[in-house]
Amino acid sequence: MRTALEAGVVVATILLLAALALGSYQPLIGRSHTAEAFMLTSTAKTDLLVERAQHGSWPDARADIVIDTYGDREQAGRYVARVDLDDGGALSAWFGDDVLADLRGRRLTQRPATGVAEDGLPVIWLCDDRQPPAGTASQAADFTSVDTRLLPATCRGQ
Repeated sequence: MRTALEAGVVVATILLLAALALGSYQPLIGRSHTAEAFMLTSTAKTDLLVERAQHGSWPDARADIVIDTYGDREQAGRYVARVDLDDGGALSAWFGDDVLADLRGRRLTQRPATGVAEDGLPVIWLCDDRQPPAGTASQAADFTSVDTRLLPATCRGQ
């Protein structure tokens, strides 16, 4: 009887430790899923910078620059369902169903902040509610609905 009780205590302790480890591992999984949003938007950021250089302003939201990861476009993501172009040059990555539960249907917005000088340089990409650094300004709104603990360090100010 005693060995069965001891074995039960050992099993319960192992299960408790596993549950605690899983809880602390969730933010790491979430950050790996949000990293895909940055990868998928990198090409779109380049396209937006070219558009801004040619026309002197950020394009309005429109379909020809949108990346649809489940549609006909070549870029595909496992966690990001689509990337939209918002006003002011902002890019919003929408997370799909094959993602951590805390990210499903959530949105991560990356918005440009440009230098206040006439040439508009440098261009810095902001995420979450980060404020533009001194000497830059952003006209794009932040629509991020992802929990801060699931964002990469650059978005959390670390």
